[in-house]
Amino acid sequence: MNKLLLGVFTFTVVMMVLFFVASNRSMFQKSPIVQNAPTPTQVVPTIPPVALAITKTSKPDKVIISNVEVKNVFDTPVSKTETNDMVLFENSKYQIVYIAVSNSFIISITASPFESIKKEAESRFLNLLDVNKEGACKLDVSITTPRFANPDNAGIVYPLSFCGS
Repeated sequence: MNKLLLGVFTFTVVMMVLFFVASNRSMFQKSPIVQNAPTPTQVVPTIPPVALAITKTSKPDKVIISNVEVKNVFDTPVSKTETNDMVLFENSKYQIVYIAVSNSFIISITASPFESIKKEAESRFLNLLDVNKEGACKLDVSITTPRFANPDNAGIVYPLSFCGS
């Protein structure tokens, strides 16, 4: 009878252990860890604005740039970057840009024929700044064109046509 009692007791203990294990199975399983994924951020380098090398004059609509008095078009540009570069004029044929860091102007011819549009852009530049040819030649002005517009003239930096070499 002791053997029978020991067998029943062992069977009962084994059944209780199996029941306990089966009922608490989640305790032995690894559950997936759910975390909020970090929000991706874009790191944008901040470039401090460049101080404009432009001096106000006693005339409200005039400024001095490179020792030349010009019309103040710098307060109302077409667009302005955070570094103070400014698009002063643009149309489908050319764009006139002021680059603050170099205190210079770039006239970009974006259509063809190059020579006739270049002359038109130079004339617009003079009128825009209300400056004569002599004054314009004292400014740092480069004329360029992209390959898609004028492949034969692309990659060359031209001066204003009325300024000497």
